[in-house]
Amino acid sequence: MLKHLKSLFRFSKTEINGSLFLFVLTIFLLFTPTVYRNYFGIDYNTFEEDERLLDSMINVIAISILREDTTEGNKLVDPFIFNPNDILIEDMMRLGFPNYLARRVENYRKAGGRFKSKSDLTKIYGFPDSLYRSIENFIDLPEAIVEIKEVKTERSMPSGKAEKVDEIDLNSETEYLVIDIGKADTTELKKIRGIGSSYAKRIVGYRQLLGGYTGLDQLKEVYGINDSLYQVFSPYFSLSDSLVLRQININLVSFKELNRHPYISYEQTKDILNTKSKNGKFRNKEDLFRLKSFDSLEVLKLLPYLNFR
Repeated sequence: MLKHLKSLFRFSKTEINGSLFLFVLTIFLLFTPTVYRNYFGIDYNTFEEDERLLDSMINVIAISILREDTTEGNKLVDPFIFNPNDILIEDMMRLGFPNYLARRVENYRKAGGRFKSKSDLTKIYGFPDSLYRSIENFIDLPEAIVEIKEVKTERSMPSGKAEKVDEIDLNSETEYLVIDIGKADTTELKKIRGIGSSYAKRIVGYRQLLGGYTGLDQLKEVYGINDSLYQVFSPYFSLSDSLVLRQININLVSFKELNRHPYISYEQTKDILNTKSKNGKFRNKEDLFRLKSFDSLEVLKLLPYLNFR
């Protein structure tokens, strides 16, 4: 039996050499990735620097779009009386309108929008206050909208009977209807021409899914509201800065609740929970920027709806 076992487990010289070669090769392959990373790999650890760069780029874009301050692009160059309902793009630019703003006004008119009073111009998205102040006196529109009311009066008829007559009351003025989309219910929203029950329910429903609106441009994310409709509706909307958003505690939230948010996909939900399970709680926004399933713009959109307590 002993001789049989020795013959069974005995290695020839060739087998011993082959085994040694395989052992050395295995060790080499195991340590090759580590050696390569240490000597030839790129240590990418600039998340904070990338975030600062991205924030600066976003600020530059926002400033170029909104242009709240008076610049050469919106200086009153050649003042003249004009009606914003029929002025040409070239003439708007003569008045100091930036090209993007003149085209935004044109798109609003093409979509069926009308300016009824001077202040209606400021309801165009991104309209600078400084530009409005410089052209206000040249706008050929009333300061406010005159509301015509029918008043029933009576006058005597030859027969002695009284006849009811319609008269027009021109002494009543009303401001342009503007609704806060952060608070309005469906009944208030339907007061705006063009918004019926369907759009009103979608606007309120999407607000509830998000946890609140952070900007008017989020209306373009509501199903059925394209750019043209947004240009028509947006002058009638406002958004209060004092509104408090409903935030999600990213360290305590369930999979179902997290996946229900419009800005978080199914794959992103899995990535968040798997990362938390592996690395522990999210401490701050920098931890989100390290997730591979999100790009930087997606994180910036989502951050107002999260807390890290």
